[in-house]
Amino acid sequence: MFRDPQVVARTTQKGCSFFSLFFHGSNLATQWGSFGSFGLLSVYPDFWNQKIAQRLIEAVMEHFTQSGIQQAALFTFSNSPKHHAL
Repeated sequence: MFRDPQVVARTTQKGCSFFSLFFHGSNLATQWGSFGSFGLLSVYPDFWNQKIAQRLIEAVMEHFTQSGIQQAALFTFSNSPKHHAL
């Protein structure tokens, strides 16, 4: 069962950030000036429906706000059933 661990962020000097939640999921975010994008977001299937993706997206959006991002984009796959609601 998911026990609410902390999201860990690792950022490079070139504006690329990797967010992870132990081995439950991950999200890649990039920044170009005031534009940011994120995805590929992944969650291990055993942890689906436990708000892992929500926590990862919240961490990226907080990072974007603190970095002064004015426009953001999400990359996803059209054939992923979990992405259809996005």
